[in-house]
Amino acid sequence: MLRIFLISLFMLIFVKACVRMIPPDDVSISSTAATLPTEEPTEEPTEEPTTGATTEEAESTTAPAETMCDQCNIDDIAPTMLETGTDFVTQPRDPVDGCIRTYTTCGRTDSLVCDAAKMFATTPTGEQEVVDDTTGNAVYVTFTCANDGTYSWMGVTEISALRCQWIDCV
Repeated sequence: MLRIFLISLFMLIFVKACVRMIPPDDVSISSTAATLPTEEPTEEPTEEPTTGATTEEAESTTAPAETMCDQCNIDDIAPTMLETGTDFVTQPRDPVDGCIRTYTTCGRTDSLVCDAAKMFATTPTGEQEVVDDTTGNAVYVTFTCANDGTYSWMGVTEISALRCQWIDCV
């Protein structure tokens, strides 16, 4: 009987603690001032420098920034001349801010077991290893299409080709 009483007592304490953590509906964090000004703000005239062009002309000559991040094709950078018993697989992912994302896998399809699998990206500055996840027989990377229309991964940009490599396969 004492055991049931103690369990009930502890449960009641926990329930009260949980209830206290839920704020009432009329309580919220707000940045509204306690007293709002009743007068309309006055705007003092400012003198604008003259450039010879009106505001309308200046706005019409400014072209919106174009993005080509929806125009990448993973086949353009896919590895060529893969080893026998290997495969390069791609899967589209949901775009982020309209930019294409592609999940790629370089994997073995044969019975060989490897110590490591690596993927390299060729950029204007050379070849860099790219990897999100890896096993001995496969490497996985998600590439994002950049505003310039080329694929990128983390800080690796302007990728023009991919290469897969398997190390010490038996």
